[in-house]
Amino acid sequence: MKYLKQYSSWIMMVLIAIASPLATAQDNSTSEEIESDIINSEQYNKWKNSKNFVAGVKEFDKDFEDGIYEKALEFFQKEVNQHPANGYAYCNMALCQKYIAAIALNLQLFELYNSENADSEKINEIYEKGKLQRDNEYLSAINMLDKGISLLPPKDKASLSKAYTQKGILLNECFESDSAKVVECYLKALELMPSLDAYTSLIEFYNEIGDPTTANYYILEAYKNLNCIGDDAFMDKIASALADNGETDKALEIINNILSKDPQNTDAIATRSNIYYQQKNYNAYLDDLITLSNAGELSNITGLLVNIAEMSDDNLDLVLQKVHNAEKLDKEESKTNWRLIEGYLHLYSTHDYQQALESLKNGLEGTYTSFVLAKIGECFYLMGKTDNAIQFMEDAQSLLNKEKEDDEEDDDDSDYILDKIQMEMNCGLVEKVINDAQVYRIIKGDGPQSELAYTVLEWAYTAKGCYKDALSINDKWMEVASDKVDAQYRRAYILYVMGRTQEAQQELKEILAKEENFENNQELKFNVLLRLGRTDEAREILEKLVASTNKMENMTIQEMLDSEELSETMSLYNIACSYSLLGDTDKAIEYLKRHFESFTGAMQPNYDYAILDYDFDNIRQNPEFMQTVNHYKNLWLKGELKPKK
Repeated sequence: MKYLKQYSSWIMMVLIAIASPLATAQDNSTSEEIESDIINSEQYNKWKNSKNFVAGVKEFDKDFEDGIYEKALEFFQKEVNQHPANGYAYCNMALCQKYIAAIALNLQLFELYNSENADSEKINEIYEKGKLQRDNEYLSAINMLDKGISLLPPKDKASLSKAYTQKGILLNECFESDSAKVVECYLKALELMPSLDAYTSLIEFYNEIGDPTTANYYILEAYKNLNCIGDDAFMDKIASALADNGETDKALEIINNILSKDPQNTDAIATRSNIYYQQKNYNAYLDDLITLSNAGELSNITGLLVNIAEMSDDNLDLVLQKVHNAEKLDKEESKTNWRLIEGYLHLYSTHDYQQALESLKNGLEGTYTSFVLAKIGECFYLMGKTDNAIQFMEDAQSLLNKEKEDDEEDDDDSDYILDKIQMEMNCGLVEKVINDAQVYRIIKGDGPQSELAYTVLEWAYTAKGCYKDALSINDKWMEVASDKVDAQYRRAYILYVMGRTQEAQQELKEILAKEENFENNQELKFNVLLRLGRTDEAREILEKLVASTNKMENMTIQEMLDSEELSETMSLYNIACSYSLLGDTDKAIEYLKRHFESFTGAMQPNYDYAILDYDFDNIRQNPEFMQTVNHYKNLWLKGELKPKK
């Protein structure tokens, strides 16, 4: 995964590359064949030396710095009036038309941004109108390009390739672009003459539409067909693509070649750090990160934290030492980043929550963000300080809302509400769950995205004993549920705990009538059969699920993912619930203990949740049940229950 690379200069490189006129008085880009057949021809010499054409090229080159292309367009217009067959003039007119239209829209928006009357609604209105006007100008430019393409000499493949590339760019930037036509233009350009311009445009197009696989394919095609071009930015991109395709040694060779010429190339160092990470060379990876940090180029701290937290345990002491040393960097921003990284490592790798808390609080002084507040809340939570945890999660959510508002983005504002709800559910704080779930529901509206809010609310009302409210919420959940069978089972469950057994069994029979309801969900079938009193059949299903679960416990994560049995397992907690429902106290408590002992550190075990869970009604009065819950909860609160690796 890539977290450090930012290709903000990539598009600019493409624009600069294509901005020069398709033919100038000093054009050196054509092959020897073109020079002999075209450039030295009497007709082309007449066009090349035409007063208006030369003047247009001069103004275009000058105006690329100044951002004004009207004079160049005027000269090229005079040229086509004088020489209607000069295809080069038409192509250059199209370039002028494009930049004039783009600059006009940008200037209009810039003036509006800086005016006293600027607001997001007004800016959006002006942008939409301006974009339509700009697109009309772009269509005019495309027509000029088509005219120029029809007049360009067939043997001048370089200029034709540039023209088709430019046409693809214009089509792509239009309001309602036709992707097939855009790709067709780029491929035509490459067919005529493989060039950096055409490849970069095609690669960017596929990245924009969310198809990195095809983008990588054309990166590697460019590497092959352009015979190792010397452009470092593009070679850096090629190295990234090679690494993504598993060819890390070749990618590293390319990057080191770039760095041998330019040791301070931070883009190349960032790419190399990602290659080292893929190779699990964490020592070299961290050295590159520290170099980038010294240069003020350590970006996307969130993704970086994930990378570092995933490092092998064998390297943990080395990683922590390097991270701790990096905190001594001169730049305050770098100090902050490394403090956060150290906190993240202690939170997820060493599980030393007190040390994690100290590091994160130190980092908070340099970057007061919702992300850091939430991580501090998580530390408190895993230390058993629930009140502090919830307060920090509330602060994180408030700050997140403000951050989104300041950025004028419409992203999901519910991130930390969900974390907070999970904490509250595990702690048995029913009233808080109800309140936060209602807030989350308001954020999501009444559409399908509100389903999670309904499931949480239903649980909370059932746990509180407000069964009518729970049924009312279930009705709303049923309207938007992605899995109506699950919602229907929950309805039967509520009816069952209310004592309305006959209605509950009718719901369960409807579920059981369709075998497709249990595809990859034998756990549901167990519950339905059990509630219907078909205990022997339910126990048979449970024993199979338990056998698969026990088998999975001895597998690696990859083996689990590759296994076809993964969907036919149950969580240890649910196994404990199931044995409780069967009245098998010994096995219920055995699996409840195994659940508590399997604590991974990502979230506290659900001690208080278990106390509220109706599935444990059959064994709740057994002294060993409460002794088990309290014993493991106390171990966790004392820090003696260590997470499993």
